[in-house]
Amino acid sequence: FELRDKQTMEAESGQLRVPETRGPKRSKLIALSFIRFRSFAQKPSSPIVYLAGGPGDSGINDFHSVPLSLLNELRTVADVIALDQRGTGGSEPRDVTCQSEQLLPLDRPGDPKLYVNIFRDRMRSCAGVLQTKGIELAAFTTEENAADVEALRVAIGAKKLTLLAGSYGSHLALAVIPRYPNSIERAVLFGTEGLDHTFKLPSNVEANLEKLAALVKTDSFYGTAMPDLLAAIRTVLEQLERQPLTVKVEPNISVVVGKWDLQKRIADTLGRGSAMRQLPAVIYAMLSGDFTDLGRWAYNYRRDPAFSAMGVTMDCASFASAARLKRIRREASNTILAATIDFPFPDICEATKLPRLDDQFRKSFKSELPVLFITGEMDGRTPISNVEEVAQG
Repeated sequence: FELRDKQTMEAESGQLRVPETRGPKRSKLIALSFIRFRSFAQKPSSPIVYLAGGPGDSGINDFHSVPLSLLNELRTVADVIALDQRGTGGSEPRDVTCQSEQLLPLDRPGDPKLYVNIFRDRMRSCAGVLQTKGIELAAFTTEENAADVEALRVAIGAKKLTLLAGSYGSHLALAVIPRYPNSIERAVLFGTEGLDHTFKLPSNVEANLEKLAALVKTDSFYGTAMPDLLAAIRTVLEQLERQPLTVKVEPNISVVVGKWDLQKRIADTLGRGSAMRQLPAVIYAMLSGDFTDLGRWAYNYRRDPAFSAMGVTMDCASFASAARLKRIRREASNTILAATIDFPFPDICEATKLPRLDDQFRKSFKSELPVLFITGEMDGRTPISNVEEVAQG
């Protein structure tokens, strides 16, 4: 198995078969892939199972970028297992990403009302295609994923597992813990997404922007040239709201950008280190009249034909409590980026008859399980407040 810097490590490759959907009706079996790196320890602790984010990332593929030193540190404790969750990597169902011929228009500024209707049509079409292939959308829920983790434990003959999980993977881990309390020994969660955190709070996004703005003030150049990042963003947003702009992105291709495009462009940078580092330069260029970056972003966003039915269905199944949805709507009207970080959720969830987990799934819980939470102060997608809320239990 090839790791970072082309270093290699011996690994075992395995598969287990699980029901596509669990319930009273008999379901066909699907194959889930995993790899295992054996421990150095004479008496290994509970196997460490890595759960990737997304939903949609491959746990096995993630390990290609893991430093050998880190993997070996983990192996001093226990076997290390990377699982490809259902619909990801080498696991079934395969081909859950659809290609759409219905692209977003270039000749008008970003329009979320128009876009969400297009995305809904894409979802309906994609769902129809998958159903003709015999793929059940009901298979794509975090509860099914959680049952798969328990099935993996049984398949490898482990009494308990230790979970190592980030982002959506932490959401999945937090679904596993209360459902199979006797199957988990401990957990390490990074970039924590609680069971009612699938959709992000605009207030958390704004708080993250404020932290970035405070850093900009200390910069040797931008601290003088653009001392108030938030004020600069508001200035550009107001300009685009008054007068959308046409930006040339290729010799014969132009795209019209407006206020929503910039809101979405900024929201998509949060929680991504390199993109956040570039943001001050991007906003400064726009203040000077250069909207090349926004034009390129808008073009790429609108020309992307790929659509993951699995990812959409999984997030729509987890959804949000009525209280959280109400809070998001309230905060959206008073924050600089509104609710663009979540778009096209939650509206796309009304596209077709997608599975929806009940409110019991999203309820907080208490557990005696030892958990280490790791979080970043500048994480705008899975902020510290998520950890503070989950850790109370």
